[in-house]
Amino acid sequence: MNAGSKAKGRVTMPLSRAELHTACLWAAASLACSVVCHAQDFPSRPIRLIVPQAPGGGTDILGRNVAQRLGEQLRQPAVVENRVGAGSLVGTEYVARASADGYTLLVGRPGKLTYGSAGIGTLQHVWGTILFRSLGLDVLHVPFKGAAAAHQEMMAGRLDMMFDNMSASKQYVQSGRLKGLAVSSASRSGHLPEVPTVSETGLVKFEAESWFGLFAPAGTPAPVVEILRKALTDIIGDPEFAARIERDGGRVLAIPPQQQQQFMREQIERWTKLVTQYGVTVD
Repeated sequence: MNAGSKAKGRVTMPLSRAELHTACLWAAASLACSVVCHAQDFPSRPIRLIVPQAPGGGTDILGRNVAQRLGEQLRQPAVVENRVGAGSLVGTEYVARASADGYTLLVGRPGKLTYGSAGIGTLQHVWGTILFRSLGLDVLHVPFKGAAAAHQEMMAGRLDMMFDNMSASKQYVQSGRLKGLAVSSASRSGHLPEVPTVSETGLVKFEAESWFGLFAPAGTPAPVVEILRKALTDIIGDPEFAARIERDGGRVLAIPPQQQQQFMREQIERWTKLVTQYGVTVD
């Protein structure tokens, strides 16, 4: 699991919060403005309330209720504008980059942590939801079209954290561009020996490793399956291939044919139970 970091190893806050100088609105409908408005004629034009979520949701309804009363109080129209995308990052970043004059406000929940994934239903999404809900944390899931896009958002400071495979993320941690918080394996990784396991943090017991295999369609002739199986057995038994996998942060897992079905059943049962227990959905 990674988080954006500064040169000194401290976790960076995303631009939408660390540099948000315009006003923010939270659930209690109270208003906090970090910019002192010196103009005596403020407001002299309509105020925009940016809702980073789709119309009809709780945040949108709250925003419209507040906009009506705000317009009445300030005697200027207060207009709600929905800017959706990437969870709530599109609208939040839009406000963060707006002129700090009090005319563009964000309707949202300041301080909410975000975690990214390569898309809804991916390993990053499922593991992240299970882990954070087991910790009792309300963390916003932000799905991307691939892990690379999420990495870029973290390094830009606009996303807090995500799970990802060692092979794809270790280079960023080793270079100091991202901070490794924990690994999900039972023991520490030789590539990042200073990063503890999730269980070592003492916060929660969580152990998981992603694995990969090759699958053929049902009904594939047995002789064909046997040829493929023998070829793959030779590949994973090759020391050079195993060394390449280890350099990328993984390890070769050779499961005898007679144990493969049992392994699959155990994996399906384990994750089905956790997905149900923690309410992971693809909505």
